[in-house]
Amino acid sequence: MKNNALKLISLAVLVPMMTACPNSSKRKIVWSQEIDDAMLLYCGEVLPFAELDKETLDYGYDDNYSVFYLEDSSETSVLENYAELLTVAGFEETENQDFYGDTYLTYDKTNEIGAISVEFYFYEGDDEYHQGNYIYVGVPEYVTEDLLAEWGYEKQQGWPEALVGETLEGSGVTIAPVNANGEWWVASELAHSDEYGDWYCAYLATKGDFTEEMDAALTAAGCEYDDYWGGYCDPTETSDYFITVAKVREFTIVNIEGPTLEPEITNETTNPDGSIDVSFTFSGNFTNGQSFESYTFESTSASLTVAKAGASNNPAYYDNGETLRFYAGSTLTISSAEGLKINSVELTIGPSNSKAWTNAANLYSATSGTISATTNNTSIASVNANSLTITLGVGKTSGNIAFSQIVVNVVAAE
Repeated sequence: MKNNALKLISLAVLVPMMTACPNSSKRKIVWSQEIDDAMLLYCGEVLPFAELDKETLDYGYDDNYSVFYLEDSSETSVLENYAELLTVAGFEETENQDFYGDTYLTYDKTNEIGAISVEFYFYEGDDEYHQGNYIYVGVPEYVTEDLLAEWGYEKQQGWPEALVGETLEGSGVTIAPVNANGEWWVASELAHSDEYGDWYCAYLATKGDFTEEMDAALTAAGCEYDDYWGGYCDPTETSDYFITVAKVREFTIVNIEGPTLEPEITNETTNPDGSIDVSFTFSGNFTNGQSFESYTFESTSASLTVAKAGASNNPAYYDNGETLRFYAGSTLTISSAEGLKINSVELTIGPSNSKAWTNAANLYSATSGTISATTNNTSIASVNANSLTITLGVGKTSGNIAFSQIVVNVVAAE
């Protein structure tokens, strides 16, 4: 499952804590005017009072974790009776289990902004955290139209059918419109991770509670909710799209991660003599320095597998020259599709560096064919085989060679 941490809603903007709430001058002050107003804004209510040290008290909203916090620097715990105060205020004590199997308590409640969860403790302190009293409140993410605009969302009228369709292209999923004629805030990006590759993301927000309608539309489209991941997936596991739906304060938020995109590194051309040139290039598909212990690039008529094999370093992609770099002992293995055989291979040398080898035929060994080389190219002719393995850096113990393109010519097998 792809990590959903790449969502555009990063909540990277803090709203001033002095934001006033309606009729704040008529309320009974609990902590202070400023703290009470901040709690109402982020937590939906004012928490029971605790006598934290006024001189060192710090508070605020952490947008990275969607947590409202209060903490002080103190040698004295003032939270011994705080559980009782929370219970009286309508919070329910809940026993939870963390990743390691240890249990901890939270005090949970649902109010007009949604579910909030309180943890508190006195910490003796260490090299990383100071001694003092800590109160943390997990809250729904703070979202407003102004913040959506700052985060790069754009407002449009009607369900964003085109964006959703493009994001989910290749998944086989078509989602029926939800809040079809309403206002939607939309944003998108091409996400990347070294583990999964690339995929398109669509981020949608609309005012109101449309979670039931969205759930029904996804279920009707063949998506299935996964309790463990907390979102909708492909029950057949044919595609790795992932969709989350949540009511966040005034908004319904829908985040869509489309299927992982296959790298587009190949191009096939049919020649007048009926042979097929399969070209492998590497620009725009990998991050600078990305390495592969073993990786296979697939095409219709041929595949290319690059491998570390006997080398001391993995093959790696570099933006400089848009090349794949190989070291002594690395291998290239080429296989033709059924009904075809390899006729020849052309390797184009990319820009060199101070440690690059001077290109020569004796740098290579091949399981079949005749090798010839110039400064910028290496050719292997008369291969006449369904599979060809090329070993690089013969006789070398250091240095490297980099290719910007590899072209495999295949013909019909006899």
